[in-house]
Amino acid sequence: MTWPLMGYLRRRGLELRPWLSGQGMELTRLLAPDARMPLASLRALWGSAAAAVGEDDAIGTRVALQIDPLHGSSWSMPFSVLEHISVASASLRDAVDRQRPYLRLLRDGLSIAIEDWQEQRPLLRWDFTNPAEPRALVEFQMAMGVILTRRTVRDRTAGPLEVWFTHAAPLDISAYTTLYGVIPRFGAQQNAMVLHGPSIDAPLPTHDAALLKVSEYRAHKLLNQLPSIEDFRASVRQHIQAELPDGDTTASAVARKLGISARTLHRRLNAQGSTYQAQLDEVRYRLATRYLASRRYHLGEIAALVGFAQQSAFQRAFKTWAGQTPAEYQQQHVGEQPTSRPRARTA
Repeated sequence: MTWPLMGYLRRRGLELRPWLSGQGMELTRLLAPDARMPLASLRALWGSAAAAVGEDDAIGTRVALQIDPLHGSSWSMPFSVLEHISVASASLRDAVDRQRPYLRLLRDGLSIAIEDWQEQRPLLRWDFTNPAEPRALVEFQMAMGVILTRRTVRDRTAGPLEVWFTHAAPLDISAYTTLYGVIPRFGAQQNAMVLHGPSIDAPLPTHDAALLKVSEYRAHKLLNQLPSIEDFRASVRQHIQAELPDGDTTASAVARKLGISARTLHRRLNAQGSTYQAQLDEVRYRLATRYLASRRYHLGEIAALVGFAQQSAFQRAFKTWAGQTPAEYQQQHVGEQPTSRPRARTA
């Protein structure tokens, strides 16, 4: 997650060694394709990059623009692992689903998911566990998703129908239109892209079941070699949110996603002074407040969206969390209309 940024900053004339030294980092290590650093350091690095070269807030997109999606036989690690999974998958939708458990090979604190939005216009959403994720890092992550898609289908022009960012627009949006071919929507409710349904569901000519099996095995092996997640609770919440509203949010299911046993999941949460139910409640509460503030959903819909089979159970739980009923909360918090409508689970 650092070497593309280092290459860009160097081309912009920044003396990397003294700049990094001032931040307590070493250039040699950061230039390694498999470099990994604490998540807080990664965010700090990307958060300060624009100021270091006197640029505006579009630097994350500009860093991605320097990458030629069709250059070379394979990307460097760890991008190459996700690339091999993508190319061997049955479709682009299948590729997203298969890559999701292995995103931690790139970094912690990130999840992706495809959800139905409009007819033949699904939504690909990026979720970050830190609400204050540096915009440069958000933009780079999303841009790399598009670049990987272009590399998978061998088409430099492949891209989304719409691009949404939660942050404000920079002064110059030319980098975005160059990369995506569309003008992004800034100040959106979530970081996401609207996709062309028939394209992401079309069979990939490179689909290879044998190669896919080998690639996923390799990714799983590499995942098990990583050090413990810095914020284990954040990772648990990330997987819970990825399963809402219609997935399996039981502790055993989330433990499988993390590659551990349910017993280990509970033990590690207890060691951090928490429980699985507390993490589940936190995710449900955060999502519920977003939906309530939007005023776009009925209480029954919100209950289903956050994983409750009955509206009454949701109302009781929300009052426990917030100290007030959903209706009372809604009267006090009215926000912008959301930019998408998640699928509700049938109660």
